Amino acid sequence: LSCRGSMSSVSRTTLRSRNLEQATSAFLNNDVDGSRAAHTPRKIEDEPHRSNTIRKENKFMKTIISSGTQGLIVSCIVLVTMVLALKHGLIIIPDGHIVLLTINAIIVLASGLGIAFVDGSTKKVAIEFYESEKTRETWEFDNYPEGEVSEMVELYVQRGMAQPDAERVVALLSKHRELFIDVMMAEELQLMPPNDDKVTPAELGAATFLSYSLLGQLPSIPFLLYSFPAHTTHFIYDPTPIYLCIIVTGVALLILGYLKSFFTPRTWWHIAVANLVNGLLG
Repeated sequence: LSCRGSMSSVSRTTLRSRNLEQATSAFLNNDVDGSRAAHTPRKIEDEPHRSNTIRKENKFMKTIISSGTQGLIVSCIVLVTMVLALKHGLIIIPDGHIVLLTINAIIVLASGLGIAFVDGSTKKVAIEFYESEKTRETWEFDNYPEGEVSEMVELYVQRGMAQPDAERVVALLSKHRELFIDVMMAEELQLMPPNDDKVTPAELGAATFLSYSLLGQLPSIPFLLYSFPAHTTHFIYDPTPIYLCIIVTGVALLILGYLKSFFTPRTWWHIAVANLVNGLLG
């Protein structure tokens, strides 16, 4: 801990991080050797959790899952609602199913654009707020470090640490300016870096729009492939594409639920089924 550079270099190569699945298994089986192996020092980015693996492969995976799920549900609801409304004569659409699919595509694209704008702008605001607070904390530390150190000591004492221990810990942290400020942001202000995933607001907005819009078109595939009578200029009700639409949506929700299981300790089938049920109920 003699200098910031050496500390960060060591932390990148020897930071301890548990293999949670292996540690849990070792505990349940009273396996001391297995527990030691689960706590073997390793680079944290090499920790063999499924979530770390999927983060390395695609930093947009969470966005694809959440936005894609929304797009699927909205598209399925729109299609089923419009078909049932046409069946009962509540609405009249000329040119049969072509206009129906066109309207659905426009709704999905428009709502996807709106959600993408909200996600991107929300992250931009979060980044700007975090940076402004960090700038203020940095200024306070540079101009009155004793006050910031005192605040951190008080915070750790309130959490149950003895006063002498808290003073020693904070004294060590305060020798490393950037680390101390980051800890203050997390401990004192309860703020974590909103851009830790290295995704810019523009990238997030684009990923949201593409995943929402593209996956949102899947429920319309049965209507595109289903053979309706030729030269149809008016709507003809047939329940088959509706059933196929719901099936396609359900399968897609199961797949997205499986991908979501990489970010939770629960089993994949539990998350997949929960995602399906929540989507259909939605």
